[in-house]
Amino acid sequence: MRLPRPCLLPFLAALLFPADAVQAESAQDLEALRAAAVEYARAGTRDLRGKVDISAGPMDKRLYLPRCDAPEPFMPGGSRLWGRTQVGLRCTAPHHWSVLVPVEVRVESTALFAARPLASGQPLTEADLQVRTVDITRLPAGILTEPAQALGRVPRLSLAAGLPVRGDILRGVHVVSPGQSVSVTYRGDGIQIRAEGKALGAGATGDAVQIRMPSGKVVTGIVTGPGEADVR
Repeated sequence: MRLPRPCLLPFLAALLFPADAVQAESAQDLEALRAAAVEYARAGTRDLRGKVDISAGPMDKRLYLPRCDAPEPFMPGGSRLWGRTQVGLRCTAPHHWSVLVPVEVRVESTALFAARPLASGQPLTEADLQVRTVDITRLPAGILTEPAQALGRVPRLSLAAGLPVRGDILRGVHVVSPGQSVSVTYRGDGIQIRAEGKALGAGATGDAVQIRMPSGKVVTGIVTGPGEADVR
């Protein structure tokens, strides 16, 4: 059968360029998406302390996305550039699609660990602490990074040797005790008044404690030193 001339071109194209090849020509390069996700994560972690290493996981090679001239990277809601996470890329023109790329952000930095079992209520010394270089994304939030942040402070609970030291499990040494006389200084409107009161609780410098004044009124003061507090 002889085909009409207008039908010859698409007929020959179908023979020379199979459907899969045509689709591949118009498909988004998945490796380019992975590279864009890594670059976005690298830019977003530039100010992190420590050595940052970023890698992107493989994408499903069966995934087909129409080619996009400028995919836009974004962070999915509730996620952040820390540890195992995801970076999104979306296309708004000429097509509309979005995809999530698995990304891992590793941050090699110093962290503080218990060098030996730590007892609650005992102020920490240099012998109690050890600094290690680790991937801090694998540690709980609030990890301290150097001894100066912990020395002289007191664990609120016992800690086994080798465990990381978090800031929220430490407190300052109490310089005000329950029932102790406290010199209370009221500061405000350019005036300063001093009076004596009785502490109703314990506190370290910077802590808020309740204090009963001679009149019977209870005020909240900020501990400024041994037996001293400010009320504003």
